[in-house]
Amino acid sequence: MEAITIPVIVDENRRVVLKLPDSTPIGLADLEIVVHPKADTANGSDKTGQAAPANPAREAARIKLAAAGYLSNIRAPADAVPLSDEEIARIGRLPPGARPSEELIDEDRGLLAHP
Repeated sequence: MEAITIPVIVDENRRVVLKLPDSTPIGLADLEIVVHPKADTANGSDKTGQAAPANPAREAARIKLAAAGYLSNIRAPADAVPLSDEEIARIGRLPPGARPSEELIDEDRGLLAHP
């Protein structure tokens, strides 16, 4: 037996819509619903003491992206050092004597016809 876990949001109509992965076998299956405790908005945590999501809309989007297989879980290495503002600006600049970005884009995409 293979278990598939898909995070969902139960809407105000108590409705859930599922799109199962293409690898899901067709046939008889059991559906198990595990309801997570509601957050206590007074102190910002749920009944288990865990912090409530800061932005419920963002969490809903994350759940949908994860269910669709589009949420990346890639994390920076623990020893990664953030770039300074100067380093970010340097990365965003073309080297001296380089062709302007507009020329490179036109070359790549072709010239657009303007009315």
